Amino acid sequence: VVYDVIPLAEQLVSGGIRDVDTVTAAVEACQKLTYSHDEVREAVEEILELAQEIVIDAQQRLKTPLGENLVFVLADHLNFALERIRTGMVITNRVFWEIKSFYPQEFEAGLHAVEQVRQRLGVELPEQEAANIAFHLANAQAGSDPDYDAARNAKLIGELINLVRYSLNRELDSQSIHTARFITHIKFFVDRFFTDKLLQNDDDLLFEQIKTRYPKELGVALKIKSYLYDKYGRILPNEEVTFLVVHIARIARSQA
Repeated sequence: VVYDVIPLAEQLVSGGIRDVDTVTAAVEACQKLTYSHDEVREAVEEILELAQEIVIDAQQRLKTPLGENLVFVLADHLNFALERIRTGMVITNRVFWEIKSFYPQEFEAGLHAVEQVRQRLGVELPEQEAANIAFHLANAQAGSDPDYDAARNAKLIGELINLVRYSLNRELDSQSIHTARFITHIKFFVDRFFTDKLLQNDDDLLFEQIKTRYPKELGVALKIKSYLYDKYGRILPNEEVTFLVVHIARIARSQA
């Protein structure tokens, strides 16, 4: 039986969703289902309610507003996740470690969302689903930036941190305040990189001082500069290189 999608569309709009693509995608997803009218209605309502509960909880945990479309993005994701569980389909999250490591608050909210699914639906989702949900939560915090991609950012953050680890030939102390500050700096640096907002000061005095004082750490920062140029064709300004050197030097000195 084909589900009557008019009430669903009305429900989405009355719920505050004005984005045509969001409403259309939700309606088309329901049209593809082959359940009976009542089964579809119950399934859609339960998934939407669960997604709404997850968003409300995540906003409280993250202490930040999330995008108005997140409820329906999560509902669609949960529906697909449940379908994968039902059919035994396995999809690996290639940035699981990066999301878990560099978006810890979002990942914790994702873990709680997985628990909410277990309590509400009696379905055990794998831990990777917590990272998938964290990805959507991170994207939803980007506000009006349509190009923000948490998975892309997390991947580059991991690549740059690994480059520093290998260059210094040491593991980074996860309990160190200097490591925490470095990771935070890299997160904001990657945000600036992908939004064309890199720091650029024409006064290179500090860069010249840093270059003389920390030659080894400068070499590591220049590897990052070369890596980004080779991969994205963008030249890193000296001001950004300077701040990278400062953070790398702190790590090197603290773990010497």
